[in-house]
Amino acid sequence: MITHLPFRRFVGATAVLIAYFFVCIGIHTFLFTPSMELAAYRAVVKSIPGQFHEPMSQRARDRLVDTIKSLESGGDLGSLGLAKNQPSLATLLDDDKFDTQATIALLEDGRLRPAQTKLELLGAKLDRIYAKRLRLLRYLLLLAIGGGALMLLYMLILLFKARPKVSDEISPLSEFNASSAQIKQTFAERLSVIVDQEVRFGFNRAQISCIGFDLPNIRTSLMDSVEHITENLVRNSVIHGGRPADQRLLAGKPDELSIRASFQVRDNDYLLSVWDNGEGMDPNVIIASALELGLISHSAASALPVTQAVKLIFLPNFTTRINVQSKPDDDLGLDALREIAKQQGGIFSIQNQPGISCQFSIRFPKS
Repeated sequence: MITHLPFRRFVGATAVLIAYFFVCIGIHTFLFTPSMELAAYRAVVKSIPGQFHEPMSQRARDRLVDTIKSLESGGDLGSLGLAKNQPSLATLLDDDKFDTQATIALLEDGRLRPAQTKLELLGAKLDRIYAKRLRLLRYLLLLAIGGGALMLLYMLILLFKARPKVSDEISPLSEFNASSAQIKQTFAERLSVIVDQEVRFGFNRAQISCIGFDLPNIRTSLMDSVEHITENLVRNSVIHGGRPADQRLLAGKPDELSIRASFQVRDNDYLLSVWDNGEGMDPNVIIASALELGLISHSAASALPVTQAVKLIFLPNFTTRINVQSKPDDDLGLDALREIAKQQGGIFSIQNQPGISCQFSIRFPKS
């Protein structure tokens, strides 16, 4: 029996701890169910662009139009695999508007590629909303864990004050054997892990080859920048260059996306290159994305030569990323990557072949 236990304080702390967890569970349940409904809604929207194919019959286009109208109105969406009483698209997007009628008009006119791009951007908007919900749930979980840990610590302090000699009965922990062998992951292995992580969020397959990065004589600041840039470019290759195996075979390509990352030491400079045999960059999609994100005006887009559209990818906040569920905290846009390269004196260049391949190259001076 614990005779010196401050019983009232211990019981009070226990009651507060239990109440705290019940409140956290209630709030989590209140937010978790709508988040799961949003996830199902988002999955339906993101599956629509995959239904596009050329040629597409009038019946197939009408079916897509009916699907979009159902999402816009909400209600009973059981035919789409969703539950009853679903909110409308405008309710989910809130201030993040989407021009549904323009998308329907493009479909009815047979302009499939712009309509597909708009629907992909709609999926991206829902991704952003879903990511915010997940962050909120994550913060709530951390708050619950942190608060619970503090309460448990307080209860342990009360116990130890009541039984101060308990500490004498605890055997010291074994010391960590610092001389034990530790396996260091190479940069090539880290890139392979990144590719595997991104592939899990899509239906594409990819492989990567990597040479020239583990050089001990290169200054640390440069290699840190090179590795950071390479990781982001490789991640972009999988996200934007990868397509399902059957689509790649129909396009006359191998069923698996190939990525090559290399770092070369040349006479007067260093050359970083990341190449993939994916889809390249479609200038029309880049312009449409910049318009949708409000980064350029319609007049500027009309006056922009198609050959110069690829430069828009370096605008701040530009993205065509559809799936943000896998996006890590250190994932950067190309504007930020170019800024990192500039800090090391690096110069970006792009060799883009729409539908065939894309290569990013950065030249760094040796000085």
